[in-house]
This record gives sequence, C-alpha cells and structure tokens, in this order.
Amino acid sequence: MKKKEFQKAIRWFNKAISIDSDFEEAWTRKGEAYFEKGKNMYENGEYDGAIRCFDETISIFPDIAEPWIYKGNAYTKKEVYDEAIRCYEKAITMDPKNADPWDRRDAWYNGSVENLFRKSA
Repeated sequence: MKKKEFQKAIRWFNKAISIDSDFEEAWTRKGEAYFEKGKNMYENGEYDGAIRCFDETISIFPDIAEPWIYKGNAYTKKEVYDEAIRCYEKAITMDPKNADPWDRRDAWYNGSVENLFRKSA
C-alpha cells in the first residue's frame, strides 16, 4: 500500500470513529494502518515519519510490543541510542518471551549493534 492509501484509510477510520467513538473495529484498523504506514516509511528511510506512525499505533495498542520494537529500530537508524534502548526495554516489559527486543537491546551493551542491523532491519 502506498503512503497516500494509508492516509486515505486513516481518514476513513477517523470518520467512522467520529460517528461512533466506540466502534472498536475502526480503532483496530486505524492502529493497523498506522503501523503498516510506519513500517513502509521505515523501509524507505523516513525514520521521523515512521516514529510518528508508531507513536499513533502505540496510542491505540499500548500493550503490544511490536510497535515499540520498530520504533526502537527507527531510533537506532537515527543514532538516537538512548531512545532506542528505552523502546526495546518497553517492548521487553510487554512481551518478555519475545527474543527480538532482548537481542536488539543487548546488542547495545555488547557493542554488536552494527552487525544486528546489517542482517535485519
């Protein structure tokens, strides 16, 4: 999906929510649209925009680890390391069995972050 399509979908979900603020599916789809838009922006090197999208996703799904991991990845690419670590640690508290945020956070502590991001982004 292209950026314009994500934005169009988000507008439609916002309209549905403005009509019925308890419309759970519209909230869910809006959160998913922001997450997918953020991943798309991240893949295209638009890290600031990706972070904003992940923040929107987090505001809708505050207890899900994955947007925190992606947000940490975007901060890593921007070389804002303290925020990246904070995001990974937040993801760990939400999903302690998920190895991904542990690996990414620990890469900072053992100095292997460059290798981690060469093989996966």
